[in-house]
Amino acid sequence: MAFGFGFLHLSPNEFWSLSLLELHAALEHVNPKASQAVDRSWLHKIMSEYPDINIHERHEHG
Repeated sequence: MAFGFGFLHLSPNEFWSLSLLELHAALEHVNPKASQAVDRSWLHKIMSEYPDINIHERHEHG
């Protein structure tokens, strides 16, 4: 969001209307190394580090 609002000077509507391909193209234009391909092992790593939680469950257990 900082990239979209701060660097690209997009309005919130413009930012949220971007497709992932458009955002990816803008990021790669500025820094070609910034966006790396996401592979299955990376996805599983991130999913295990940041699991989905049930908000009600979190409040019940502290």
